[in-house]
Amino acid sequence: MTIPRPQPLPHWVWLLLALVLAPGIGGVSAQERSSDPAAGRLLLEASRLQKSGETQAALKEYELLVERFPESQQAEEALFLLIQGRAAQGDRDGAETAARRLTGDYPRSPFAAAAYVLLAKMLTDNPKNPQDVEEARTTLHRVPLLFGRESYPRLDWRHRARVESGRLSLQLGEASRAAAAFVSAIEEETSSPWTSQARVGLAEILLAEGDWVAAADELQRVLLHNESGGHPEADSGAAADARRRLTLIHRLFLRPAAGRDRWLQARLLAVPGIVLKKPVGVSANDSGHLLIADRGTGTVIELGAGGAIKKRRQAKNPGRPWWSAEEAFLSDGADLRRMEDLWSKTFVARNGSKAEPVKEIASGERGAFGQWYLLDSKAKRVVVFVPKGSYLNTLASGDPVDLAQDSRGRMYVLDAKTNRVTRYSANGEVLGLAARGDWQKPVAVDVDAAGQIYVLDRAAARVDIFATDGSRLTSLGPQLPGGIALRNPLDLTVDGSGRLIIADNRLPGVVVLE
Repeated sequence: MTIPRPQPLPHWVWLLLALVLAPGIGGVSAQERSSDPAAGRLLLEASRLQKSGETQAALKEYELLVERFPESQQAEEALFLLIQGRAAQGDRDGAETAARRLTGDYPRSPFAAAAYVLLAKMLTDNPKNPQDVEEARTTLHRVPLLFGRESYPRLDWRHRARVESGRLSLQLGEASRAAAAFVSAIEEETSSPWTSQARVGLAEILLAEGDWVAAADELQRVLLHNESGGHPEADSGAAADARRRLTLIHRLFLRPAAGRDRWLQARLLAVPGIVLKKPVGVSANDSGHLLIADRGTGTVIELGAGGAIKKRRQAKNPGRPWWSAEEAFLSDGADLRRMEDLWSKTFVARNGSKAEPVKEIASGERGAFGQWYLLDSKAKRVVVFVPKGSYLNTLASGDPVDLAQDSRGRMYVLDAKTNRVTRYSANGEVLGLAARGDWQKPVAVDVDAAGQIYVLDRAAARVDIFATDGSRLTSLGPQLPGGIALRNPLDLTVDGSGRLIIADNRLPGVVVLE
């Protein structure tokens, strides 16, 4: 059952509000359309109401302004603020209607460029179907086409649209289109924080293709510009991403090139105030936040990058937790839950002519189109569901024991019977063999930011690491650097800086290799 929850203001809404209230409106300039004093008074009153927390009244004032003064310059801004306000209230349909009116009635207004970007963001935040993602990318492509440099020499919304379309293309597994978008954002736009974000995106592609030297060069530029006082490309978020990726490059490429081990030490990460009794699952996001599922205490815990507890949820029979961007999910038998609130969901899949509930979710992923990939350990198959939860198809059957997703939206399924890891495209097409081993009891798989594949063999207490072409690079365990020995490892994960984390239910904490 899905329990309704109040909608918090998404981070992008706060960003838009800040841009709207800032001089220049994030690159949006004054229009040829005339300014009407009466419309200006309405806009000021609506702004006052919004600042005082009377959002609904403010939205009515914006609507009134647009209806009474459609030819005024303020009408464009009011429509934009109406989009932002409705989106903040969780009224996606209303926000989309206002966005389409702005782009339709005022097609040459830079506010329309902002509306296109916001419309694309709404389509991808909670996609209703795979077509939403494609439509979002098409929407973003309109911005540089309709708002070219000859008419708008500097327009931050155009710069952002290029970066966002690159991210979508990368998520959809189209690396060449993503690279083209990032390069255009770097070379064809005036330097801004979006340039640094484009450099990080381009570095992701170069890293996945094995060109870590070129990737490191782009990442170093991001850090250099961020540390230079007042540089137009300075962006603290992009700089943090760059530092993590440079650390990953150091661990995975520079250390082996110098004849050193990838991970120099292993340590037990204890959870403050909790004694882990039977850790069965672990997952790290890009920024180093960690999810730990402990079946002995019936708990799933989120730790921050510094090791402090951020959230804690009870679960009778927790499976492996996982991240989808910044959202964390956990399974409890047949229930899928979200860490941050009371949202939960069960799924029903087709099995031949019958409809059967998914009985035990062992692990899962959220796909590039918002679809759910769930490993049903009882039925021994990976089933796929559309964003709203209806059954779509079966991705893999046989004896799948774990699945993972890479930065390009491709899915990897580990099969214990065939000792194979199979790679699938973002839309579910079989791409072929990703890795093969002589494992005795393979139980877990993960993929790092460089596209390297990690497989955990529980019986041998060993981790095998494979290159993107399937060749074995190295193995680790059971003895780890620093004296810790794996005893009964059940799960593993790799974070954005290349740290390897292993859950072993015979150790009093998860093992972190750095």
